[in-house]
Amino acid sequence: MNLRTLGLRLLGAAIALTVAGQQAAAQTVSDFSGIWTVEKPSKDIRTRDGGMPPLLPDSLKLYEQRQKQAAQGDLSFDPVDAKCAMPGVPRILAMPYPFQIFRNALRVVFVYEFNHNFRSVDIAESVPAADWGTAYGKATAAFAGDQMVIKTGGLTDETFLDALGMPHSSALRITETYRMLNGGKRLAVDLRIEDPEVFSAPWETSLTFRRLPNHQLQEDVCLDRKADGEPVIDWRRQQK
Repeated sequence: MNLRTLGLRLLGAAIALTVAGQQAAAQTVSDFSGIWTVEKPSKDIRTRDGGMPPLLPDSLKLYEQRQKQAAQGDLSFDPVDAKCAMPGVPRILAMPYPFQIFRNALRVVFVYEFNHNFRSVDIAESVPAADWGTAYGKATAAFAGDQMVIKTGGLTDETFLDALGMPHSSALRITETYRMLNGGKRLAVDLRIEDPEVFSAPWETSLTFRRLPNHQLQEDVCLDRKADGEPVIDWRRQQK
């Protein structure tokens, strides 16, 4: 055996070990792909222990005013109800509409049944700067074992954190930690909310979802529903 042959064999062995290592690492990462629906849809967002988030006085006053309007059936403050605007995160996660997760080597994509909203999340280390705020902002995803962590910034202040108008500013930063439950049949999402212009301290909440293995996302045109006089968000709907 000459040195060239030996070198080629060693190189081949090294490549094989590298590929095997990558495959083993990939197998340790949970596959979040599929269709999911929230287990308990909610109009109002609360902390993990069920309390009111630590809103600053002016923000709390605004939120209480919007809650009173909603209780009287007046949703004129809500751009989602008024013109089918994008709900943004985390609000859309708590709505009674399923969503599908896709993933490749570069990004994670969320497709929401509600009005066919979608969200593209790059797999990267840091959140890129945003030239302007949008409903779903700029986000990056990272994977660690059985968890997917998404960090989001660059959000517009024109969305709400919930259906009752909880405000936030463009300084909002959201961290979502996704992890599987029950062997992949359920999904937990822990959220950390940071916005020093609206809240006195960061706070956390969580949501759980169940997998819909035999479901397909349905056509959903919000403006058609609104034109027919139907509710923009149907809180009575349940996925079977």
